[in-house]
Amino acid sequence: MVLADELRLAGLTILECRNADEAFDLLKAGAHFDLLLTDVHMPGRCNGLDLARAVAAQHPDLPVVVTSGDLVPGGADGFHAFLPKPVPPANIVALVTRLLKRDEDSSDDCSP
Repeated sequence: MVLADELRLAGLTILECRNADEAFDLLKAGAHFDLLLTDVHMPGRCNGLDLARAVAAQHPDLPVVVTSGDLVPGGADGFHAFLPKPVPPANIVALVTRLLKRDEDSSDDCSP
């Protein structure tokens, strides 16, 4: 909740899910989002790594950020970023903001 509050203070709209199952349900319902930030350990049938893999497979251009206190760097290869815990919320806000800005910049059409 602290991280979600920090992201909101940075001007971002946040959609929080209690578990990976709820996130999957939102995806199936057609919810739109610009980035996925997930912890590996989540309650429910699937964990955050399962969620991240499914989202990355279905939306390969969508930035996916994984965080965990248990995985070592490289344990979440294939995603835009892996953040080992503990990580200060300000570092996550900076990374998310940078990834969203990069996505925004790449969608700009500057051709004449």
